[in-house]
Amino acid sequence: MITRRDVAARAGVSVATVSNVLNKKGIVQPETEKRVYRAVEELGYIPDETARNLSLGRSNHIGVALNELTNPYHMEVVHGIERQASASGFHVTVCNIEDCEQSKLEFLNGRRFDVLVNFMTMTFSEKILDMLLAKNTLLVNFPIEDSLMFHLDSRGTLKECMKLLHDHGHTRVGYVSTIDSMRWVNDPRGIAYLDHLRTYGFENRSEYVVFNDDYAKDSSLVGYENGLKLFRAHPEITAVFVSNDIAALGVMRALKELGLRCPEDVSVIGYDGIQIGRLFTPSLTTVGYDNVEYGKEMAKRVIERILHKAPTAEREFIFPAKLILGESVGPCLRK
Repeated sequence: MITRRDVAARAGVSVATVSNVLNKKGIVQPETEKRVYRAVEELGYIPDETARNLSLGRSNHIGVALNELTNPYHMEVVHGIERQASASGFHVTVCNIEDCEQSKLEFLNGRRFDVLVNFMTMTFSEKILDMLLAKNTLLVNFPIEDSLMFHLDSRGTLKECMKLLHDHGHTRVGYVSTIDSMRWVNDPRGIAYLDHLRTYGFENRSEYVVFNDDYAKDSSLVGYENGLKLFRAHPEITAVFVSNDIAALGVMRALKELGLRCPEDVSVIGYDGIQIGRLFTPSLTTVGYDNVEYGKEMAKRVIERILHKAPTAEREFIFPAKLILGESVGPCLRK
């Protein structure tokens, strides 16, 4: 196996000089740098990143835990994380972790992540969290005090959505949730819906909201099945909020099967701002942010923390959501 010592001998320099060139540290004469890179190419030398990172006390490895690989929102954010991480010399692993205590424990204990970003709806036990903290893993979006938190501030935008429906004459507005009722009442989307029902004169009927207790189902299927359930029971509803965009597309499919047109019969508003939602007919009205940019910013902040090893008072990072107008919202034509 070719080593740095071999590269140094071929280039006629010290091993320390080879390290400085490859790690981009210190001041090295341009001609010397060229000789080192030429020797690397001639010998086919591949740096041992694992050994280097262990000597620095880190792995340069970011884990992203999620349980819905089919949701484009997650992939758009992960794409941004990976782009920023790659530019900073970090690697990213996406982990589709089962909802099984022992499986989670074995998987996470066998890997050395500098950072673990949580996009899962399932919970992590105290035992697992203690194990990760003992490994000095920087936790992101975990519901504990030691975690960094990244999220969108969508309160004003969700109110804007309610006003949009009000201005279009809607009063019977439903909600299709991808989470259970206990989580929904504490979720910004659920809170905004409940807070502004009376503000804009919408009918306040609990049966207009349907929930999901099966987190093994893809959001598209949840939206489709709950869309059928809601509109078979309450065909009088003229507008509906949906917890995420991919579920909203499932609702739109359900409406089509029931003979209801979007937006002529039912207006639909999603959440997440996925790019594919803009390509459907009708295009989806949604609440979101630039998901790739969101992922890049997330990676940038956590990598800064890892490299500088300096905790900062800032633990919460908030990004402003915006209303993305599509063709799925229109005037209420059914009185």
